Amino acid sequence: MQTELDHAHEILTDLLETVLKRIKTLLAICKLEGDAVFAYSSESLIARGKTLLELIEATYTDFRERMKNVRRHTTCTCRACSPFPRWT
Repeated sequence: MQTELDHAHEILTDLLETVLKRIKTLLAICKLEGDAVFAYSSESLIARGKTLLELIEATYTDFRERMKNVRRHTTCTCRACSPFPRWT
C-alpha cells in the first residue's frame, strides 16, 4: 500500500510539473490546489483568444506525451501505476 501511495504521489507530481512548465510560459501561477492550477495573465499577453487556445492545446499535448513516456518506462504493476492507458 505504501508503494502505491509513493508511486501515485510521484506520478501526480511529475504530471503537474509538466503542465506547470508549459502554462508558465504565458500565465502567472497564483495557486495550486490539489491537481488544479490557478493562473492568470494580463490582457496584453493574450490579445487574441487563439493564443490561449494554442496554450491549452500545447499543454494537453505535453501532458499526453508525458503520460505515454511514463507508461513506456513503467514496469510496476501496483494499482497506482497499472491504470495508465497503454497508448502507442
